[in-house]
Amino acid sequence: MAARRLLGQILKDHGAVHEGMVQEALMQQRDKGGRIGEILMDLGHIGKSELARALAEQAGLQFFDLASASPQPEAIAKVDHATPIRSTSRCSRTCRSRPGARSRA
Repeated sequence: MAARRLLGQILKDHGAVHEGMVQEALMQQRDKGGRIGEILMDLGHIGKSELARALAEQAGLQFFDLASASPQPEAIAKVDHATPIRSTSRCSRTCRSRPGARSRA
């Protein structure tokens, strides 16, 4: 099994941070504790999306940014009677009828 890559190295490979930023975060981690990714975010060196991409890569998972893509029509068609009731930049909430319930239209 391959060794797990360090988050700081992944972020450097992506060009999101440089070695000095990682060292600054590591010093803060030694002093105060915490997770390196959260420390880098608190320092303003990376954003949530960059951290999510790096964590996905570290875990061997594919990253998909839902904020940058609209759902495909085929996927929407598979949702039975879903009605959007609120949408923000972070999430969408829907209301769904009970399975088998008849529409009043």
